[in-house]
Amino acid sequence: MLSVRFEGAGFAKKRIADVAKRLKKVLVKLERSSLDSPFAFASLPSDGATIRSIDAAVSLKRALHPQLIVVVGIGGSNLGAQALVEALRPKTKVLFADTVDPDVLSRIIVQMQDVLRQGKNIVLNVVTKSGFTVETIANFEILYNVLARHRRNANEFVVATTDKGSKLWHLAFKRNFSVLEIPKNVGGRYSVFSAAGLFPLGLAGVDIRELLKGASFANRLCFSQKSPAAQAASWAFLNYRKGRTVYDHFFFASDLEGIGKWCRQLVAESLGKEFDLDGARKKVGILPTVSLGTTDLHSLGQLYFGGPDARFTQFVTSHFNEQLKLPSYADFNNLVPNIQKQDLSSIMRCVREGVLKSYRSAGLPYIEARLSKDEFSLGAFMQAKMLEVVLLAHLLNINPFDQPAVESYKRESSKLLAKKKL
Repeated sequence: MLSVRFEGAGFAKKRIADVAKRLKKVLVKLERSSLDSPFAFASLPSDGATIRSIDAAVSLKRALHPQLIVVVGIGGSNLGAQALVEALRPKTKVLFADTVDPDVLSRIIVQMQDVLRQGKNIVLNVVTKSGFTVETIANFEILYNVLARHRRNANEFVVATTDKGSKLWHLAFKRNFSVLEIPKNVGGRYSVFSAAGLFPLGLAGVDIRELLKGASFANRLCFSQKSPAAQAASWAFLNYRKGRTVYDHFFFASDLEGIGKWCRQLVAESLGKEFDLDGARKKVGILPTVSLGTTDLHSLGQLYFGGPDARFTQFVTSHFNEQLKLPSYADFNNLVPNIQKQDLSSIMRCVREGVLKSYRSAGLPYIEARLSKDEFSLGAFMQAKMLEVVLLAHLLNINPFDQPAVESYKRESSKLLAKKKL
C-alpha cells in the first residue's frame, strides 16, 4: 500500500492546501483524460484496448519459452521497465541495452550467445517512440545480427514497440516483426504503463494487472479532494519558490534505486525548461537527485546536514523480503553496543528514524512515502509521481511533455555521423 506523510514538510499544511486548490481544474482534466488528450498517460491504467494488445503479444512470445529478454531502448523507453525489474526481480532474466558503450553491449552479446548456443530462446524488444533514436537503432542492429546468426527465423523473436507510422513501424511490418504501439500522446517518460513498459514486464513474469490496479488506485486517490499528488506538487513548488532547486529522492531500500533513476528522468526532462508557456525566457529547473540509505549517509550526509539549504527531500521506505539476524558474540558488543541479536532491518529502521529526526531538528524540508515492494504499491507510486510532476509543471507555468533542448545534441550528433560517413 502507498501512503504519503507531510510531517517535517517545512510548511504549514494549510499553506500547502491553499496552493493545491489552484490545481483543481488541472485535476479535472487529468481525471477526464483519454488517449486523445494531452494527459493521455493518466488514462493508460484503464485503457482496455491497449491492455488487450499487450496481453496478446505476451501470450504469443511466451509460447517461445524465452530464457532471456533483451530490451533495447534509452531514457523513458526503458527506465520504467528497468526500475520495476530491479525492484521485483521476476523469474525470467531481462537485460537492458541502453547505451552505445561497446564494452557494455559486448557483455550483453556474450550472454545472448550463451543462451542461443544452448538451443534456448531470446526475445529482442526494441523500444523507441520516434522510431529513429540513434543509440537505440544502432544497438538493435548489432543485437539483431547476433540473433539472426543463430536463428533462421530470427524475426519471430523480435518485438518492435514504437509510434504508429514511424520508420521502425514500417520496417517491422516489412520484416514481419511483432509490433506494439505507443499511443501518440504518451511521451517516453510517461510510458511505463503503455506497451513500452508492460510488454517486457509481463513477458518476464511481473503481474502487470496488479501494476495497473495500483496505478488506478493512485488515480482515484490523487483525483480526490485531498490529492496527495497535488499536495506533493504544492510542497515542491513552495520549496522551489524559497530557492531550493534540488529535489532529492532518498530510498531506504537498495532494490528501489532504479525507481529513483526513473524519478530523476521524469523530473529533469519535465521540469527543466528554458521558456514558460507564455514564451518568456525563464530558465526553470529542478535538479533531481537519488540517494540510498544507509550507503549515501556516509558519502553525502555531511553535505546534507551541513551544506547549503538548497534541497527538499522525499524519503521512500519499504519492507524487506529477507530477514537477517546478527549472532550473539559478547566480545563484539564492545565494538558496537546494542546490535547483538538484532535484525538488519531493525538497524536500518533505527538509522532511518534517526535521519528523519535529524532532518526535523535541522529544519530540513521533507515528506515521506511508505510503500510495499510489490506490483500494486509500485504501480501506485509511479502513477502518483507522474501526476505530481504534471501538476508541479502547471504551477511553474511550463510544458511537462516536451524536451526541445534535448533535440540540439541529436541534431549535432546526426551532422557528425553524416560527415563521418562521407
